[in-house]
Amino acid sequence: MRQRLNLRLPSLSAPSIGSGAIWGVLAIGILTLIGWMLDIDFLKSFSSRSIPMRVVTAICFLLCAAALICLRPKAPNRWRVVLSRICGIAVIVVGLLSVTAWLVELAAGHEWLGGHNPLIKPFLDQDTTRMAILTG
Repeated sequence: MRQRLNLRLPSLSAPSIGSGAIWGVLAIGILTLIGWMLDIDFLKSFSSRSIPMRVVTAICFLLCAAALICLRPKAPNRWRVVLSRICGIAVIVVGLLSVTAWLVELAAGHEWLGGHNPLIKPFLDQDTTRMAILTG
């Protein structure tokens, strides 16, 4: 008598797929920041032929994951909702600053000289940290 091998895949539900996506985004953001801190090229770009993820983009990944983690419980309390909104607003501001920097440079035809301010430089520095226009 032959026995049947019963292989069952775990059930995939929307909440479990969502949780996996949140943790995946969080892991990508953390690994990219570790790559930049320790100068590990593989963690910055995952391929030698691709452009490395920018630091600002990795921080936005972390903020997005944090916002979604705050909203994970069935009934998140008021502070979790406020924290998730703050994270979302921060991501929007970073995106708008990056797009604005691209538009200013496009209109001026050269790099904007105001980008030497240490608080603004991450959004305007084309060579190291600025988000790509499509990402912003």
